[in-house]
Amino acid sequence: MASVAERLHFKSHHLVLLALATVIFPRLVTALGAPNILNFAHFACVPAVFALVCLSIPYRNLRLLLATMILLVTITLSTLVSGAGIINF
Repeated sequence: MASVAERLHFKSHHLVLLALATVIFPRLVTALGAPNILNFAHFACVPAVFALVCLSIPYRNLRLLLATMILLVTITLSTLVSGAGIINF
């Protein structure tokens, strides 16, 4: 059975680079004249890339998937316990 990445013809590392670019460069791009909405593009892009990359992990590599899920749960709990609120998650 083909993974999501194989069906959609993308490499995971390309998506990760795209997600990092949406986090790092939007202020520079908007300073050059792009619309201000680009400052918020990472709120949609990063979770989508995270989900696609998790779906593209082969089932034989369940330890990596489990470690990723543990990291996500740890970050979520840390955010909520510190009182940062869901907006800072």
